[in-house]
Amino acid sequence: MENNWFILVASFIIFLSPFRFASAVDCEVSLPQHASPECAAIRNATLDKLKETYTMKPSQYGFVLLNMTISELGAVALKDPFISYYVRAYVGMTQTNNRILAKYNNATAGQEITGLSDYLEMSEFFQTVLEPILGEYMRSASRHEAFIDDKTQWISDKFFAQQRLAGNNPLAIRRVTMKGCAAKTIQGACCRFPFKYRGKVYRQCTRVGSHRPWCFTAAKKWGKRLKWGYCAEQEPEISGLDFGILKKTMNLDFDWDGAVRAALGTGGSLEDAIKQGRIYALRYELCDDLGRAPDLTERDPQREMWNFLSPIAFFASKTVRGKRNEFVPVAIQMDHPPDSAVYTPADGDNWLLAKLNVQITDIGYAQITEHLAKIHFFVEPFCVSLKRTLPPMHPLNQMLKYHCREVTIPNTFGTPVLLGDTGFAALLFAYGKEGALKLIRDVHPLTSWEITDYRENIKKRGMFDKNLLPYYPFRDDGLVILKVIEDLVRSYIDLYYRSDQNVKEDVELQAYLNEVSLDGTGPNGGIGQIKGLPPSVDSKRELCEILSRFISHLTIYHASVNYVTTDYPEYIPNQPTKLYNDSRVEDGQFSFLRLPNRAASAIQSTAFNSLGSFRFDSLFDYGNELDDTKAANLVNAYYCRLMDKVQPYLQARNRLREKNGYLAYPYFIPKWLPNGIQT
Repeated sequence: MENNWFILVASFIIFLSPFRFASAVDCEVSLPQHASPECAAIRNATLDKLKETYTMKPSQYGFVLLNMTISELGAVALKDPFISYYVRAYVGMTQTNNRILAKYNNATAGQEITGLSDYLEMSEFFQTVLEPILGEYMRSASRHEAFIDDKTQWISDKFFAQQRLAGNNPLAIRRVTMKGCAAKTIQGACCRFPFKYRGKVYRQCTRVGSHRPWCFTAAKKWGKRLKWGYCAEQEPEISGLDFGILKKTMNLDFDWDGAVRAALGTGGSLEDAIKQGRIYALRYELCDDLGRAPDLTERDPQREMWNFLSPIAFFASKTVRGKRNEFVPVAIQMDHPPDSAVYTPADGDNWLLAKLNVQITDIGYAQITEHLAKIHFFVEPFCVSLKRTLPPMHPLNQMLKYHCREVTIPNTFGTPVLLGDTGFAALLFAYGKEGALKLIRDVHPLTSWEITDYRENIKKRGMFDKNLLPYYPFRDDGLVILKVIEDLVRSYIDLYYRSDQNVKEDVELQAYLNEVSLDGTGPNGGIGQIKGLPPSVDSKRELCEILSRFISHLTIYHASVNYVTTDYPEYIPNQPTKLYNDSRVEDGQFSFLRLPNRAASAIQSTAFNSLGSFRFDSLFDYGNELDDTKAANLVNAYYCRLMDKVQPYLQARNRLREKNGYLAYPYFIPKWLPNGIQT
């Protein structure tokens, strides 16, 4: 009912004329300590009113969210010209998408899927139908940039592995680690300390006898000399995926050593490869024993839906003579209990089913935990408190409002569509509504400010080594964008904060952090409940880090799990959301009959296309909208840097990837990267 009310009332937005709050006093953009008494009074009065309008409370999901119904937020949106134009575009997109799905279902009623080509035809229809209708707001980056668009090849071993690094969830893959390797050689072998050389004992890499630091890697002699290697640059602490823990869930009756040898084309064991830093894995701990919900989209008694499983997938960094290392699949264990079946690339259709099993879990896990919970829900308190504590003429409000526009709309209006009794989670995934809710509640205690540290996230997962992993677009392209974000933030802060003392004296900034941080104190302290976020800030350096991490989370992180959905999971034979046993298909065989039916597939395609195509703006395009000319010139300069330097650089990089047979990654190209969360 509330959704219908909002759609009705949103249709009247077009009749509203944009306006700005006006005042007889001319107040410039400034820090609160530099505002005149009259402007300070206006700032405080504005915040008092906004605090009445925007309140927060803990939600059923554990995260603190806006305390408004759909109707209430719709009414507020109609009165705010900054939000209303975006809302009109958002509502128009969802309405159009729903109409297209209804027309498709009517046109194909009673038409069963007869082969994989039907899925390809469906994918092309939903991927191309929206742009001619909605124009610039609904464009798929992959259709306008270099891209490997042969969808039938995406599930091949090569591209299946590359999707871990450039697909819809590049955040899950981790290096498998073992304790006791204090340093490594550039070849990835563990140094063995202590070692003895020319009568002296060394407990770390040494330059004795060489211009580069080196170490011995084995206690046994190799011919007449000990094995040795040049030491790699010291890595930061890597959490990765602890092999001691992982081993407890592995099927030890399977020949893991043989699978590793087959994948790498070398001798040695799984543990040898782990010590060399060459083994990587997917392990979805939160998906263990999620349970099974009723299948709401299939009524054919010949078909039985698979449970939502928690597979373990192993990959390796393979040395290829004369070329850079390749990321290759090793084996897939079908579920987390140690008696689960394990398949390798030599296992024919069982291997294909194993890959699809991983694809299902990856998209089902990523969209609920990495996307909805750790981005959408996590950032909402930041964006609501922005309205409550930083008045419109605060320099940080001037900038951050464009990055927060308008996460509360998809969160408030979209969440029921995703998590309702007949929402997308219930329709598409075997874990259903209750499984999705469990994932959110289980990931909430694990979600803290730490997740916003882009570089540290990559390092801790053991994914920063470019020798072992020369291809990782999420890392490489993301770091390029992160550098621009950090540079802009530093320059922007320098415009308004001349010293650390200016930061300490900014009572509005301090109130903002105090309200969002779990450790905040006082009447409004801690209501955002963000763990790990400092409740105050004392220096420009700290402020720059906080802002850079927040903006990168809204842009880089969100794009990596949102905008890829219009490609790989939109094509059902590459990444379905369910699999079936079918009485017409023998065990261990693959057939299109194992995939979701036409109705369920249409829901999946249309959902992911709308999610991954809608863009309202592009990164740092708002310079001309800022009230302060100095800030406008600064932001415009960085926008030009993105468009004139970064964009051609990333486009050339992607053309080279495509030419060399690697999945391209257009999602961080600046014109395709929005300022914030828009779907």
